[in-house]
Amino acid sequence: MNFIDIVVRKVFNDKFLNNKIFSFIKVQSHSKKYEQLVHVDWMINNDHIQLLKYKIIKNHYLILSPECVRFLFRIQDIDLFKLCFQRFKDYLPNENYPPILNYAAQYNNLEIIRYLLDQIPNSNYSFDHTALEFSCKHSNLEMFDYLLEKSTKSTKSTKSIATIEITIECLSNSLKSKNINIVEYIFQKFDNQQQQQQHQQTINQRIILTFLEISCNNIDIFKFIINRYSVSKFDKYIYSQSIGNIEVFKFLFEKYKKDWYGRIDVDSLCLAAGVKNYIQVVEYMLANNMVSELGIKVTISHILSNGHIESFKRLNRSHDFKQYQLCLSMIPHSTVNIDTMKWYLAIGVEISKNCIIQSCYNSFPIFQFIWKHLVTLDHIDNSKRDPRLIFNNSKNNFIDFTFDIIDACLNSNNLLVLEFIFENYNIQLQDNELDRLDWNSIGKLKSLNLIKFLCNRFEIASSHLYQILKSSTSELNSNMSLLFDFIFNQIESRKLNNNNNSTEIESNSKIIESIFDSAISNNNLNMLKYMIGKDFKPLLNRYLLDSALSYGFKDIIILLKDEGYSFNLGALKDLYKFGYLDLIKYFDKDQLHLNICFLITSIRHSNLDCFKYYIDKYQTQDDNDQSIQTDIMNQKVFIEIGNSGNLEILSYFIESFRSKYDDLIDYELLLSSFLYKGFIECIKYILSIKEIPLSESLISRAYFNRHAHVLLQLKDKIQPDIMTNLIPINTNQAYNQFIQKFILEISTTNQNHCISNILNYFSGLFKNN
Repeated sequence: MNFIDIVVRKVFNDKFLNNKIFSFIKVQSHSKKYEQLVHVDWMINNDHIQLLKYKIIKNHYLILSPECVRFLFRIQDIDLFKLCFQRFKDYLPNENYPPILNYAAQYNNLEIIRYLLDQIPNSNYSFDHTALEFSCKHSNLEMFDYLLEKSTKSTKSTKSIATIEITIECLSNSLKSKNINIVEYIFQKFDNQQQQQQHQQTINQRIILTFLEISCNNIDIFKFIINRYSVSKFDKYIYSQSIGNIEVFKFLFEKYKKDWYGRIDVDSLCLAAGVKNYIQVVEYMLANNMVSELGIKVTISHILSNGHIESFKRLNRSHDFKQYQLCLSMIPHSTVNIDTMKWYLAIGVEISKNCIIQSCYNSFPIFQFIWKHLVTLDHIDNSKRDPRLIFNNSKNNFIDFTFDIIDACLNSNNLLVLEFIFENYNIQLQDNELDRLDWNSIGKLKSLNLIKFLCNRFEIASSHLYQILKSSTSELNSNMSLLFDFIFNQIESRKLNNNNNSTEIESNSKIIESIFDSAISNNNLNMLKYMIGKDFKPLLNRYLLDSALSYGFKDIIILLKDEGYSFNLGALKDLYKFGYLDLIKYFDKDQLHLNICFLITSIRHSNLDCFKYYIDKYQTQDDNDQSIQTDIMNQKVFIEIGNSGNLEILSYFIESFRSKYDDLIDYELLLSSFLYKGFIECIKYILSIKEIPLSESLISRAYFNRHAHVLLQLKDKIQPDIMTNLIPINTNQAYNQFIQKFILEISTTNQNHCISNILNYFSGLFKNN
């Protein structure tokens, strides 16, 4: 079992962490309606492939953000990809820029590459060296050969496109395959290509070192690199990397033995191998007398302290090592069972005070074993006279561990150990120690028996009882009801017995409010109903609804609203975020709540129903209300619509206000936003209803974001002089080449149009004459 497995198992078995994680997931995972699921990238990245397929077949509305086009190439179902390709072909122009086949190579999707290059008529779809690098990364020689062949054919036919280079990154990625056949094949292709090119790539010492580092996990590949580049000396880092593979390590030592001494700290190397439990390397080093006596001692000690028992046994057969100076608490997993502990004790490992504390988190038999062992050695006083537990180690250092062991028992919900201690020892805790206990952690355990035990043994303050309540509000079942009943009875009894001062009352009121907040955040409706039923509730002037609205829990929102709790107007925006139209109407039944942030929120989260509702209720105002000019017709609204790329929202907004407020709609700002984001459908819609000259300022929004698909769609509307005035993007040669070709095409088209218009003009004159 590796480290991650151990961590996952511990987290899963920890009730508090388990509940907290699933509660967080529940809070974050608000269900959406079918019509709200419009983003293609979300469906692909969350593996809702069948949902995407169904929506495309039914021709339902979908949004594909230009920056998310790459995710289409994750689709392994070629039939679905073809449907997506037809639906979103405006975003996948048949041009050599952008090199979209790189995306297919990134997701190891050769079938899509073949489809776009072989089945699309007059295909101009392209790729560059990045695609070759990805094919090597995926160890996909079929893709590598196919791409290489396609690039070579293009070169022979057109004489204008250089053969795509097999880069150094291709070589590095092939080494990571751990397959010597793949490595030799890629390197041979690299050599063949180098011979055909005038400009050859330089393999310097730094690159060779990188190759060696990558190759340390495979002896055949490691030797291949050494022989290929005639390596005779190695960096220290190579030696430290070699301990992960016994064959590579032996090869280095036997063939380059002279290089070790004076340059390599062999003892440190042995220690590193021991800590990582590379036992074969350690045994080889010891067998060849490479390590000093001190180095052997330190290595064996660290092997033991890291819990590598079998490795320790193998080494200790030939190196009888007794002076470990270790205790069980220093060794991971040393207290998992009694037999393991007995073995450690037999070889001289000690049990310390920390072992007792750690054993509280284990089973009761393990605790008993450790306790009896310490009592036998007189490390713990066995009398009942002292109200404190004192640990006395072999050096007569007396340590009070009373609070530590009780705290550990409470955190681990180990009632058996607690009962054992209090039955056998006359233990007392001071008031300040009771305050130091982690009452929140105790509450998270939700253990009625543990709480009863504490209340019977100690005078627990009401503030601590409230803290227990607050931290145990993630759920309410029949067992939890019994726990809450007990705690509330304890609180009531303290109210009757004590005259609480105003400070304590205010403090407890804040805790009650925080309990409500905790119940709200955990979507614990039953807990809230329980508290309200017991009349343990915050004052009505507290804005608890704000918190409920931020989480979007419908039943809790209705409960608190019906109880009369207040809310800030701005908090209602979360209903527009989650798309809870029924709750929005519920709050609006007595008074319409209008705020521009509501509208913006509905746009941002593509909640069309909420957006339409807000627009409709806004229009119910008096037609003479001039607030429309300063509110709805707001620059922030236009920008948000532009960022959303949602054609349904755009069209509904314009159709709703166009007849009365057409002069207030900033069409140019909308168009500018869509050009900047690259949303083709919205750009087409705006230009279809409004004639807007495509100025240099507007075109630059698409140009500088490299939206080639937008420029191609607007080819007939862009003047050549606008494009020539734009500053080239020096960082991207492929894009600049595309722009040069694009300018040439629109210039030619523009000239042809001018000639055609002149001919038509003269033709008309001749007819009239």
